[in-house]
Amino acid sequence: MNHLKDETSPYLLQHKDNAVDWHPWGEAAFELAKTQAKPIFLSVGYSTCHWCHVMAHESFEDQEVGEVLNKDFICIKVDREERPDVDHVYMQALQVISGGGGWPMSVWLTPEGRAFFAGTYFPKYRFLQVLRRITEIWNTEPDKLHADGERLLEAVVNSRGVGGEGADEASYEEFLKTYINHFQNHFDEANGGFNAAPKFPQSMNLLTMMRRDHGTGLMQAQAMVTTTLLKMIRGGIHDQLGGGFHRYSVDEKWLVPHFEKMLYDQSMLLQTLAEAFTLYKEPEFERAARSTADFVLRELTHPRGGFYSAQDADSLNPATQHSEEGYYYTFTFAELTGALTASELLSVQQAFGVTPGGNFDGRNILNLQEGYSGQVIAEPEVRSALSKLKSLRDLRPTPHLDDKIIAAWNGWMIAALVKSANAFNEPAYLQAAQKALKFLRTTFWQKGRLQRSWRGDVPGRLGQAEDYASVIHAALELYQSDFDPQWAEWAIELQDVMDKLFWDVEEGAYFSNDGTDPCLPLRLKDDYDGVSPGSNSMAAFNLSRLYLLTGESKYNQKANQIFSLFFNKLKTYPSGLPYLALALDFHLSGAKVAVFNGTGWSKQLWLEEKSKFYPHLLWACGGKAWPLTLDKTGGDESVYVCEAGRCFKPATSIEEARTQIT
Repeated sequence: MNHLKDETSPYLLQHKDNAVDWHPWGEAAFELAKTQAKPIFLSVGYSTCHWCHVMAHESFEDQEVGEVLNKDFICIKVDREERPDVDHVYMQALQVISGGGGWPMSVWLTPEGRAFFAGTYFPKYRFLQVLRRITEIWNTEPDKLHADGERLLEAVVNSRGVGGEGADEASYEEFLKTYINHFQNHFDEANGGFNAAPKFPQSMNLLTMMRRDHGTGLMQAQAMVTTTLLKMIRGGIHDQLGGGFHRYSVDEKWLVPHFEKMLYDQSMLLQTLAEAFTLYKEPEFERAARSTADFVLRELTHPRGGFYSAQDADSLNPATQHSEEGYYYTFTFAELTGALTASELLSVQQAFGVTPGGNFDGRNILNLQEGYSGQVIAEPEVRSALSKLKSLRDLRPTPHLDDKIIAAWNGWMIAALVKSANAFNEPAYLQAAQKALKFLRTTFWQKGRLQRSWRGDVPGRLGQAEDYASVIHAALELYQSDFDPQWAEWAIELQDVMDKLFWDVEEGAYFSNDGTDPCLPLRLKDDYDGVSPGSNSMAAFNLSRLYLLTGESKYNQKANQIFSLFFNKLKTYPSGLPYLALALDFHLSGAKVAVFNGTGWSKQLWLEEKSKFYPHLLWACGGKAWPLTLDKTGGDESVYVCEAGRCFKPATSIEEARTQIT
């Protein structure tokens, strides 16, 4: 047993019995490397990562590899989900070296934390070659590796996507006018999505496109958004039996997924589907959104309300006693024949494309065929067949559950549930969002600081910038649906703490961490929106909304600094910062806040309008439920609509109020 036995991360605990003498990230490991004059081998991954499992089985559980690592290196294991700042620094180094990235991430460092070589997955024979070559150079030419580390660190600093010359609102407007054009040339008209395989959902691009469609009224992106979502919903990336979406598709048709289910993917797609339904009115979007939300509430929810992180891609095949990717979700034709009647089997063959040969290593991934929609599920034969297959699947060993709860990921899911509650008039989703945010407030908010993670009644490390930004976002979304003033007040309090801990007073924008880790050689800023919004992109959106709600110029000033700092990168690489484009769209939209008073027609207005697509409108409730500085607290039955620090004449009817908010 190594030094990971007392950790709470499921990923680290997966490695506690390895042949490798792993250390958790921290000063003790770095001091040991300095004392023993050894290089560091840093391995970064996460508990539901398929190739992390493969490398662990091939190398980290292997006695020969363990002996080499333990003799010549100090070995550190990091859960990227607990420490995204560590992952960010060394992923930048890997990208400078190789032009790409991924997990498991394998990095070799000097005892001072400077990376001098990096890669991803290595098969055992190649891994041993690399280890022995690095040891040889370290023992004969250590100065060379130290120098390589310093040069690579400088290259990482120079590769940062910040430090632009800034721009004015006219430049921003011009960029947004052409935003959709950036994606049209990369759109796959036949299969949806962008570029070739592998294909990722790219939810944030779709969210921003919908806002541009709404703002311009031209509906340029409608075909791209609807085609992409419908193809995904019908494909194997969508779990046709249990709901929810797998990580990404390895092919261009969304058929064969990488089978893990991540909370952040569910949240991003849930919001996208809910908003797409409100804008385009496609029934399939509601069906998929509901099945995704129901999957999360059924399988990824802690009894106290928080949401777990992920389900694994791999699961145990009892016949082979080995874990296999996708086994839990797929069926052989013999299994289908044994479970279904002849007529049920025929219906499943026709609707979901199952064959004797299968479409995935001799097994079948269910996927809706051309000409079929979700309506086929209501047909008696299909409904009966799917029920039987779900029961059969439920008897199998379930995939590993990463049951740590991460603040940032929970914030995104809470916001998505609020959006879905409004879009589909579903009180259960709002109640789940309320319960989850209360859980974060009581469990993660300790002594004026936000925790990042929690597992088994044990809090993890302190929150990072993305945790604050995401929870602020969730609080602002929930406030607009239940009008409990504590959420607006907490959003402001969290924003104040975020400003103190992470804001760069010299250059502007937010660092990803609080700068107190002595082992990290760099303090970077999130300048990229990956599978979920980066902290600066989300902060820019939050700040613009807080300015609209409070009228306090400090929020507007910080938002402008973020846009200015990252605009050159946004303009050059729009798909890399889609949520910053979304925030910029809101910032320039002439957004409004509608404050209703009373419980009669003014509240009825909100009840009628909340399910519509208003991306540039905020809702608030007057009276005691209005805690912010824009004081509209009259007790009369009216609606105050305000924008840019000014308010229109109070509306005294639904018709007048509708005219003002549109």
